[in-house]
Amino acid sequence: MKRPAISFLLILGLLFPVAAPANGARPNLNVGCFDVIEKGSDSRGRYIEYQPALSANFVGKKWSIQVYVNEVLQYTNKYVRATSSYRNLAQFDAPVRLYAGEVNLGENSFKFILQDSKKNKSIWICNMTLYESSFGSINPNTGSLNLKLLGCRYNGQQLFGSVFFTTNSSAADFSVYVKSTSSTADLKVYLASTSSSANSCGKWYPINDSSFADFIVYVTSSSFSANFSIYVTNSSSSAGTN
Repeated sequence: MKRPAISFLLILGLLFPVAAPANGARPNLNVGCFDVIEKGSDSRGRYIEYQPALSANFVGKKWSIQVYVNEVLQYTNKYVRATSSYRNLAQFDAPVRLYAGEVNLGENSFKFILQDSKKNKSIWICNMTLYESSFGSINPNTGSLNLKLLGCRYNGQQLFGSVFFTTNSSAADFSVYVKSTSSTADLKVYLASTSSSANSCGKWYPINDSSFADFIVYVTSSSFSANFSIYVTNSSSSAGTN
């Protein structure tokens, strides 16, 4: 079996210039961008998890790390240590799990920002290239995973919420073909009676005004022209991808 194609390029290890605090040097951050990589799948879809080891020298007992993916903030972690000495190296992890369908196929950017107790910052950026094969394989314990609807999305559009059914295929976000059996459908859809209950994968709340819809759907009579197939279920707990 061909190994997943993953290429990573560390392009920057530069500190952005900041004024040094009176009682010590500016922070010095180093990131082992992809020291450990885990791949797998869960109920949300196939993923790749980065677990880079970080080390830094800075003044003060408190510091924080912000992690951005493609300029979108993923999380902020705050830390406390026993010493305030710049000479003592702090070591820590900053794992991020990325799901297929939620990040770019191609180049992606990781940015790590360390801020010390004096609000001085150090920044490290890594670039990575992701391919369809970069993500984890299907978990045999959870059954097959539909590659078209990874993360319960189609072309980035979430597949739950309020829906407007249109008779104009060109106005639709996607076209669906309704199947008579659930086992062969890409998505099992439950038509919710309230908007608040259409809050997870496959739960759709039909509305009469397209301007208020989360997405617009065209129901086609041809399976060949559909973007994916659905099965309409009477059980809300059955909604979701196959």
